[in-house]
Amino acid sequence: YAVRVGNQNAGAIQQLVFLQQNTKTYTSFLIRLSAMPPALIAGSYYVTMGNGQTPGATMYAIPNADGTTFELGFSTLAAIPATNNRTNQSFQLGATIMVVMAYTPATAASNGTGTLSVWVNPSSADIAPGATEPTPTFTGITGGNLANVANVFIRSGTNTRPMIFDELRIGKTWTEVTTTSATLPVKISDISITTKSNTSQLSWTSVSETNFGKYVVMFSNNGTDFKEVGTVIPQGNNAKYSFSYVHQVDGYFKLKMVDLDGSYTYSKVLQAKVKGTIIKVSPNPVAEQLLVTAMPEGTKTIVLYNLNGVVLKSQSVNSTNHTMALPALPTGNYIVKVLQDGKAIFSTIITK
Repeated sequence: YAVRVGNQNAGAIQQLVFLQQNTKTYTSFLIRLSAMPPALIAGSYYVTMGNGQTPGATMYAIPNADGTTFELGFSTLAAIPATNNRTNQSFQLGATIMVVMAYTPATAASNGTGTLSVWVNPSSADIAPGATEPTPTFTGITGGNLANVANVFIRSGTNTRPMIFDELRIGKTWTEVTTTSATLPVKISDISITTKSNTSQLSWTSVSETNFGKYVVMFSNNGTDFKEVGTVIPQGNNAKYSFSYVHQVDGYFKLKMVDLDGSYTYSKVLQAKVKGTIIKVSPNPVAEQLLVTAMPEGTKTIVLYNLNGVVLKSQSVNSTNHTMALPALPTGNYIVKVLQDGKAIFSTIITK
């Protein structure tokens, strides 16, 4: 079952003990980070297979320069991973990642001959029943001082951040720690985005949906702080989906894919740049007339709503600029939308 770790006192260690091993030993597990890792230091490792509190096969989560994604790094010690032992990959927060580590103990304690091999997100074929051990993502990571291993421990506190840790396995072979018949609840392909004026359309195709709950569309204007802007109900395997959203500034989109049990993963992040001139509404606050400018060519409808969604006035126009006389309105906030081809291409709040 999944265990949430983090938020303990500084340097807290949670140990999971097994029978001491002095030959090559494998461990596999799933992780899901819910917060960006802190700045990388030697003591900021997240998971290690070792003995007591001495690391042997060690995993670090390392923040990328963009401030929104991270990579993984690996070492045989509590030491900052070498550049060539890092995934050099942009993992999103909330992504579920499978890690397999195989540690070959040192021939004698503290002589530095222990070695580590690592696999990150092995393919479904590599973890299917009967699969043979594939080529590692990283191999020959040297410098290990432990002559035996006897536990997996999770470090949490000021040098790490909360994460979900699940499906821990310990074994002597690849098959013992990886073979599974489970299927992912959802798999998508062809996710893309197109932007016309200030309206972006996110499109994707489902490859498979098993016990899957919903797609949640997330938007951010800075690439860091995402908010939910819509929900799409799944339609089954090979279904094509699209979702449109109006935004006045450049932004970022991603899908949050939520399983029926509440677990979730994220898609990659897609950037959308507002194109052309931006529709403007003035004055704001407004009195008796509202000027709408920089609208696209073609027939459009300007609609005034109250905050309950009731239409107070609707006017069809062909010009790019238009002045609309307002009905008598009480003081308060109202919504103005510009519709074209049945879709909202602009939306804002005005004050009377």
